[in-house]
Amino acid sequence: MTYKVLSCTICNKFSAKQKKKFYAHLLKEHHLSPEAAYIDQILLGNKFVCLCGCGEIPKWNNWNSGYSDYVRGHNARNFSSFSDPKITKKCVEKRKKSYKDGKYKIWNEGRTKETDSRVKECANKASATLRDGYSSGKYKPWQSGLTKETDLRVLQMSRTIKDTFLSGERKNWTDGLTKETDSRILSISKKISQKYQERIAGKRLSPEVVRRRVKKAGFELIGEDYKSRKLTKMTVRCNTGKNAIFNYRVACVLSL
Repeated sequence: MTYKVLSCTICNKFSAKQKKKFYAHLLKEHHLSPEAAYIDQILLGNKFVCLCGCGEIPKWNNWNSGYSDYVRGHNARNFSSFSDPKITKKCVEKRKKSYKDGKYKIWNEGRTKETDSRVKECANKASATLRDGYSSGKYKPWQSGLTKETDLRVLQMSRTIKDTFLSGERKNWTDGLTKETDSRILSISKKISQKYQERIAGKRLSPEVVRRRVKKAGFELIGEDYKSRKLTKMTVRCNTGKNAIFNYRVACVLSL
């Protein structure tokens, strides 16, 4: 095996075939690490950056090889089969079929925070990261301020979600679950109930105020529905003779 002779271009007085001796010379005589000396002598003081354009500095290998062309994994940004839309679509369809046929399975399928410590740990970390990111302004929803009418991506996403629900491919995770059968539903229910109870009373109309407004508007109050001792709905007769269901929390809605 032959070794390439390494010559010091700083002093032009030293050369060696072994990298170890050459590096020791740079450090002892010139007080430079091999990488620093390489930047100074070979790259003429210019830093080498990843060829993908990210601006990051890839790994320095040795004096002969210099730097890697790309940061690990960044070569796919310039050279990847997934840059071809046809290949991307083919891969997506193949993966979907594999999941459907049972060839592939999600590792956390059927597991919850309540039943698996790994899922709980992942959920807590993700929640903390997102919460901090959004509160600090670091993260922002990409679709913020966009609508189906103003952005084709939002429109396509809306259509895709609608089609998957209609085809039965996608289902609400709460389907068939109740407070009595699922602890997650129970927890969500309690949180919603607590939020309603904590709301400022002035944000909602009291039944007394609604009755006065109904009378003042010239409607006739013909019924009140209660649930758990709470008034949930009022039925009034409008001037045209039709019945109207008046939900005192929201608004007046005609009942045909």
